[in-house]
Amino acid sequence: PYHEIRASLYLTLSPKYSYKTPHTTPLSGIQKDHLDPLLMSYFEPVNGVVLAYRNISFESDCARIVGESPFAHVWVSVEFLVWRPVKGMLLKGWVNMAGASHVGLLVENTWNVAIPRERIPEGWTWVEGGMGVDGEAADVGEGGEGVGVDEGYWVDGNGKKVEAFRNFKVEAVKAMGHKVSMEGSLL
Repeated sequence: PYHEIRASLYLTLSPKYSYKTPHTTPLSGIQKDHLDPLLMSYFEPVNGVVLAYRNISFESDCARIVGESPFAHVWVSVEFLVWRPVKGMLLKGWVNMAGASHVGLLVENTWNVAIPRERIPEGWTWVEGGMGVDGEAADVGEGGEGVGVDEGYWVDGNGKKVEAFRNFKVEAVKAMGHKVSMEGSLL
């Protein structure tokens, strides 16, 4: 899901960055005002989440002033590292949440994936909190707290608790503003 993409962007340059000082340059202005805010957010021109950027260059030696605006306009070329999951892709996620209606996974310790009940394999069973796989009351440890007592958990077709890393297939990727949400089906 990782891609390196070179993009050409038409950006504004604030007057305070229009000349070089010991602490500011036109390039640092482009980074601070335009590129840094893109990090870890969905950016439509690259069709993915921007993780990093490098090799920034101005495409011409001159900027353009438009109308009475105090901002200069420049074309900038940038290489982006982009995270772009697509429908049908196979990924691995850590089970970080479970409910009777879904399983939640965390991919790369960063992105959430929802697995709705209809995409959980047949033969898997939801075990209500406080109940064992066989329907009997679960053992409760000292202090009245046992594993899964409050929340419950899923067990696979072999009776094993569904936890740790799980492979899944991406079923849908939706970009809303600067955020990305994913749905998948467990394998």
